Amino acid sequence: MGTSLSRVSNGVLWAACAAAALVPWTLAPGLRDAWVLPKCAAAGAFAAWGLAAWAAAGAPSLALGLEAPVAAFLAAACLAALAAVDPSGAWLGPEFEPMAGILGAAAAAAGLYLGAAAGRVRSGAAQIFTRAVALAAAPMGVLAVAQVLSPETSGWFGRGTGYLGRAVGTFGHPVAFGGYLAVAAPYALSWAVAAKGRATRAAALASLAAVAAGLAAAGGV
Repeated sequence: MGTSLSRVSNGVLWAACAAAALVPWTLAPGLRDAWVLPKCAAAGAFAAWGLAAWAAAGAPSLALGLEAPVAAFLAAACLAALAAVDPSGAWLGPEFEPMAGILGAAAAAAGLYLGAAAGRVRSGAAQIFTRAVALAAAPMGVLAVAQVLSPETSGWFGRGTGYLGRAVGTFGHPVAFGGYLAVAAPYALSWAVAAKGRATRAAALASLAAVAAGLAAAGGV
């Protein structure tokens, strides 16, 4: 019974880590928005997986002291969307860019509480999740540098057109990509500072360097 409960509890952490590792690489060629919409869908699936594992683990409290401002912000955003000139654009983002709409705000809130759930049901979750974020962002940084150094690169992983040659990663826009790397950078820095052992420290420093280089290639945020 104890082992079964432990596996269930770990499910929240693995859902969060899987989202950190896989969502940045999620693409769906053929969609009008092949970049961000699939990422939001994948993030939602991982959040649902984490919610199910959290409930099966006894549904411990997720109170962070931020519930009132988060709820107020989402409520205000929903009211504004209802009164918007383009309601569908407000909900799904302009030109189906969900991160700029209610869907993106909801995904961010879900991620916040998925992380809280992981921390409540698994000791050491913060350290494991920190590594997952840093290790997932590092190849994104390498991709960004490759996009800037290879003007001829085209296709899904090509440099953004009309963005002054700034890297877009797998996000389709340098601002969205830079925002992702800006979120990942503190995790990479935290891992680099706390890493112990020569091999682990080398991996952490390499991840930090890759994320920093990628952020520069995206032109900041």
